[in-house]
Amino acid sequence: MTEKKRTTIILFSGDYDKAMAAYIIANGAAAYDHEVTIFHTFWGLNALRKNEPVSLKKDFLKKCLQK
Repeated sequence: MTEKKRTTIILFSGDYDKAMAAYIIANGAAAYDHEVTIFHTFWGLNALRKNEPVSLKKDFLKKCLQK
């Protein structure tokens, strides 16, 4: 039995062009029947985030403990 080939991509930037290139390469590898893993590092996580602002509503206790 043959072992399935694997491809791992580390996405270290959330810039559109770099993220799109990584996803295209991953798609091509998957088409060749590779098991694909994309690891999103710190700035690479921005490629997965929505552009909407995150609301940071704090309850009374958190407001009191804030510096």
